[in-house]
Amino acid sequence: MSLKNCTLTGIDENTSLDNIRQMSDKFPFVEWGVLFNIYLGTQRPRYPSLKWIKKLTQTHSDLNLSLHLCGSLTITAFFQRDLIDLCKSFKRIQINAYFDQYPASPELIKRCFSLISPTEIIIQHNNDSKGIMKLLGEVNNYSILFDSSRGAGISPQNWPNYIPSFYCGYAGGLGPDNIKSQLPLIESASQGFDYWIDMETKIRTIFEMGSGRDNESCIDFEKVEYVLNAVEKHKEKGLLEQPFPEGDMSLLFTY
Repeated sequence: MSLKNCTLTGIDENTSLDNIRQMSDKFPFVEWGVLFNIYLGTQRPRYPSLKWIKKLTQTHSDLNLSLHLCGSLTITAFFQRDLIDLCKSFKRIQINAYFDQYPASPELIKRCFSLISPTEIIIQHNNDSKGIMKLLGEVNNYSILFDSSRGAGISPQNWPNYIPSFYCGYAGGLGPDNIKSQLPLIESASQGFDYWIDMETKIRTIFEMGSGRDNESCIDFEKVEYVLNAVEKHKEKGLLEQPFPEGDMSLLFTY
């Protein structure tokens, strides 16, 4: 089975860290995505404050965490090397911009990627990113994410085929309503290589916040557990279907 991780993006101040811990203990393959946008300044649904993010990495450093950099000011700060220490406190970071929008030269992009190694960098894949992928040939700490919906939460009619020699992820409209039907399709597109999946919008529900606050969209842990159970069963099914080499079962017995 080639599915390695399931990224659930959008945890924030309203997300129960106890629930995150419980889900992580039960499903070790889950990764929690943290959205960060300098422009927003203070906490918003899906966009926690910098103070909260730093505390999260200090007190829960054993969790699988990825930082998703959003907005032009945030991307600029990354390439000005203002976010190097923050990025290094995560196992992976995702740059939510396309290369035709990057405020940096190819040489600076490559230098910044190298500075935060071994932290893995995720770049979104489209036609504009093909040239930069060639430039980064000798940089070994980045992977690519297929998300044709560009964050709109729409699943593609056909998932893109895996690109050999890259660790690839798949996102776009995944959630409790379609995870069971979409996983076999993504598995086929992955062509037997390791991959991960990412989802955000469909694992949220609008809850009443109380205390005079407007209702807000929050991580729904019933949806989270449903998704993770489906992913776990998919992974287990793949393991059970692995054939013995050339049908030889002799390795089952040792003397």
